[in-house]
Amino acid sequence: MLKRLKEEKSKIEKTEKFLDFKKEHQKAYFYAAFTLYDDIKNAKWQFNYYDPKSNKTTYFESDNEIKISSEEKIFQKNNEEPKELDLNNIKIDLDKAFSILNELKNEKYKDQHENKFIIVVQYSDDKLVWNITYLTEELNFLNVKIDCINGEILDEKFDSVLRFKTN
Repeated sequence: MLKRLKEEKSKIEKTEKFLDFKKEHQKAYFYAAFTLYDDIKNAKWQFNYYDPKSNKTTYFESDNEIKISSEEKIFQKNNEEPKELDLNNIKIDLDKAFSILNELKNEKYKDQHENKFIIVVQYSDDKLVWNITYLTEELNFLNVKIDCINGEILDEKFDSVLRFKTN
């Protein structure tokens, strides 16, 4: 899975759309990849680039054609700039991260049945993490942050989606 992620990123960075973006945003850098899916074989990754000059992010998605989103204000924790991400620093492949997640799920959440997954690879609190959230058929979610270097579970949250309902 990591190989596919690297290939898709490389494909995007060779396109005319991306090269035009880099001419205009020379200091922009890659900081996260995101996907939402119900079948990993059909997952489409979104690659996020941050421009410190404008404090905005631009998203590229690889599909049959390369899609680019307009610049958006970035959500930042403690007003920190996101850390640049090099996919070559990842030692724990997404497949291994899912193995770790499945162990946890089988141990603590056997009665939950996954429906959709949200995956982000990014730096969080200076650690490179797989941030995996799975939504369940039982209307719950499990969010797990797994260290991309050593496979340690750094954070685990389980809750009902219904708790976030607004009136």
